[in-house]
Amino acid sequence: KKAVLHGGTGITNLADYLKTHVPEIMKKFDLPFDIADHLVRTYGTAHQHILTILQEDEKMKERLADNRPYILAEIRHAIEKEMCYTVSDFLLRRTQLQLLENQGLDCLSKVADVMATILNWDKEEKTQQIEDYKNNLVWLPGRDD
Repeated sequence: KKAVLHGGTGITNLADYLKTHVPEIMKKFDLPFDIADHLVRTYGTAHQHILTILQEDEKMKERLADNRPYILAEIRHAIEKEMCYTVSDFLLRRTQLQLLENQGLDCLSKVADVMATILNWDKEEKTQQIEDYKNNLVWLPGRDD
């Protein structure tokens, strides 16, 4: 018996699925290739939920960080569909931004702001989420911040 991964239902050939859906998303939502490709590769058929978010609020297509394909809508998707309730969970498990060269620090405030709005965090909770994230980073030798 085969198990189908979430977002994999109905996809028999990823290359064909990408060829069909990536250009369609680029045109319909005015998204650059890297973002459209990222959404389809990362979420498979579940990318439709992110597109629904974009239909509701076009501002959610803003990038989390320059030169990265991650967008604000992914935060809402993670909260609504993946039970993601902490900044650390989002930056490490949902996007893996924590594993990149700047460890997600370039988008930390933006992620915390969006999560605070959606989850109704007060200022103290938002500040605590940011501090918890920073405290759990593994600092590289020679890093001063």
